[in-house]
Amino acid sequence: MKPVLTLSLAALVTASCFANDASVKKELQARYAFISKAFSTKDQKSFESVFTNDFWAKAPERPKIKRQQFFTDFESQMKVLNGVKWSQTITGLKVEGNVAHVVINSEMSAQVPGKGGKKSMFKLSSTGTKSDWIKSPKGWMIKYSESGKVKMSIDNHPIGRG
Repeated sequence: MKPVLTLSLAALVTASCFANDASVKKELQARYAFISKAFSTKDQKSFESVFTNDFWAKAPERPKIKRQQFFTDFESQMKVLNGVKWSQTITGLKVEGNVAHVVINSEMSAQVPGKGGKKSMFKLSSTGTKSDWIKSPKGWMIKYSESGKVKMSIDNHPIGRG
């Protein structure tokens, strides 16, 4: 092959990959918005529909948990969180066939019961959370998620490990 033709083909393949990644990123950002809405409206059935049957999650300094424990935790959180606002931003994406390796940053806030019956504001921010999404007949689904750096506060007072 002539060098010019080889470079042209390489450029086309590269451009095609970036276009594919951009399309996948748009689809995944919509899926994250769907997850946020389901979480904030306490719609567990919709929330669960985005996760594979063999889903697992990992948080810093905690053991890996499987799907059922993850959703049991979700139920517990829904009992105390009100007025949830949650946004995720994709900061990294690599698509390999039907697998998308994603890195996100997220921000969440919610009201929680506070001292003396007053409501307090809980905030959580996470950077560098990694997830693998699998393209399935049902659309993109999360197979695993591993939390990055997490910061939490209640009424602007840091809690937990940062």
